[in-house]
Amino acid sequence: MLQRQADNPEIREKLTSFIKSPILTSNNSNISCYDSNENERQCSTLTQRRSCVISHNIFQNKIDRSCDDRTLGGVVSINIFQTPSSAAFIIYCNQVLCNTNSTLQKVKDIMFEYNVTATSDGRLIDVEYVGNYEFKLMISIPLMIMMIFSLLLN
Repeated sequence: MLQRQADNPEIREKLTSFIKSPILTSNNSNISCYDSNENERQCSTLTQRRSCVISHNIFQNKIDRSCDDRTLGGVVSINIFQTPSSAAFIIYCNQVLCNTNSTLQKVKDIMFEYNVTATSDGRLIDVEYVGNYEFKLMISIPLMIMMIFSLLLN
């Protein structure tokens, strides 16, 4: 069985360096993100804190980029979901222009290096080998992944 690490300061440190920015100030007052057409858009300001998002639908190989105004105050997190029919790797970041393919690949590489994901493309389990057990494993894994990265907020 694949080992998953729930709290690893090394993972947190590596991820924080390129997905989390310092608190916005009057000298550093906004954050821009890319939209799905790769146009630069203002996302977060001192008064409206938001997160840049890059979302990869792994099975369909579709990548979306946006500014998320539904999350609380510029949240930084990594969410990985997988069911028998879909898999998603989603990064919420708050650095300028952080929702790039490069950021997505760096985060996936770190998750794979530390055995958080089972494959280098970001899947939690390799469905080709796990077969009928995949759904049972998926129930607790997203909760564990969210716990790991809730620490990034602190």
